Amino acid sequence: MLTESIEQEMKRNSVEYQRLLNNDEWYSRFKGKYVCIINGDFVGSNSNKKGLVVKVRNLYPGHPRMIAKVDRDPKKGTIPSGLYSKT
Repeated sequence: MLTESIEQEMKRNSVEYQRLLNNDEWYSRFKGKYVCIINGDFVGSNSNKKGLVVKVRNLYPGHPRMIAKVDRDPKKGTIPSGLYSKT
């Protein structure tokens, strides 16, 4: 069961991802890459999902995070994955 604070952080992450996805400059820079949002802040990107996961685990241990492959077309991009993993 998720605590209220984790649910709030999940919502902040999702809102920020949607905001960034609608920013044309940001979108063109990160399209096709994996991005990570923690506590409502964009914290990094990588063309390799595993590389990004390893990086953010080391920099932000224990923080719920949202990782998604950037693409506005839901058939090509990914639904945010590893969505709120703390590991």
